[in-house]
Amino acid sequence: MKNGIPVVYTDGACSRNGSSNPKAGIGVFWGDNHNWNVSAPVTGRATNNIAEYSAIICGIEKAISEGLTKLIIRTDSQLIINSMNLWINKWKLNGWKTVEGTDVLNKDLLEYIDNLQSKVKVYFEKVDGHSGDYNNDQADRLAKEGANMYIE
Repeated sequence: MKNGIPVVYTDGACSRNGSSNPKAGIGVFWGDNHNWNVSAPVTGRATNNIAEYSAIICGIEKAISEGLTKLIIRTDSQLIINSMNLWINKWKLNGWKTVEGTDVLNKDLLEYIDNLQSKVKVYFEKVDGHSGDYNNDQADRLAKEGANMYIE
């Protein structure tokens, strides 16, 4: 909890990212021995970015199903931080095009996350990866375990 708002740490992992046979998973860490913690494989196309977005979705969906009205998501993904805190509103205004005029990657996931945020107020906070942050390390561990469960 931070100022009375629940905090969840999320991470995505993808071994062999960019290869012909990647394995991706998500980690969602609410706290030690918390029954909301998740370690799961990504379904469908497996990339590191898809895993990161999928972990965010999992955390937000759980918050909604449990009746939370606010949520802090902490992630070590600069892409997530930039996408959700800086770029998403510009993308929506530009018809989901980047400033270069190209299509936004993973638009379907971003639109879904954006729609979920109409049901719960989400604050995205950056945490340094592999810096000894215990909670982030647990999300990372869960994501790696999830990737090991991936079935092609």
